[in-house]
Amino acid sequence: MAVLIFQSLLFTGCALYRTSPKYEFKDEFYTVKQRQKRYPIYVHNIGDTVKLYSISKSNTIYKIDTSHYKAAILPITTNKKIESHEFMRNSFDVDFLTIIGKYRPATKGFPNQFNTNLNGAAYAGYRKDIYQINYHQNRMGFYNRHITHYGISLGGFAGAGGTAITEWTTNPLLNKEYDGVVFTKGIGAIIGIDKLNFGLAIGWDNLLDKYKARWIYQHKVWYGITLGLNLN
Repeated sequence: MAVLIFQSLLFTGCALYRTSPKYEFKDEFYTVKQRQKRYPIYVHNIGDTVKLYSISKSNTIYKIDTSHYKAAILPITTNKKIESHEFMRNSFDVDFLTIIGKYRPATKGFPNQFNTNLNGAAYAGYRKDIYQINYHQNRMGFYNRHITHYGISLGGFAGAGGTAITEWTTNPLLNKEYDGVVFTKGIGAIIGIDKLNFGLAIGWDNLLDKYKARWIYQHKVWYGITLGLNLN
């Protein structure tokens, strides 16, 4: 199996330099996709050289076969087309999310709303990072290395935010207006491109003061747009 994995990778590979290790094609366990099949490997980067080690699994422990490897050279520019490859890695994802907008459906005679109050939440979920390595031909007829990275994550979040409390958003009517603090929670689907994480969320808010029983959106579902910064 290892021979099949390395045959088409002999002259391919990459060393992707980025400031954050989350988005780096770094030394790590990966799954490589080859001929519609996936195989586990360990990647070791040295400059533009990538060493690909076969691995075996005993119970929950991975063992790296350091006695055999194939050195894959990936130049920045080459005069021949190099086959594209896809490496995948699964991980536990921790993000800080900003919920930049919440759509609240109509309730208790009050029309649907789109709120942009400040909200922040901690997010944790399951993430799959994918690194696609391709070569594109330039006008001189040479092929330039191009690396695409993106991540997909599903998980839950919890945090705090603000909301406008008015006589129109309380029942019975409250004869005052102020900015209330809410505990916000929910589930989200996030797409990451390099350092930027954005996605969609479904959540619920709980007003944290004595007027929570009057607030018409207490425990009511909202739909949101999120931006995030990866923390791990």
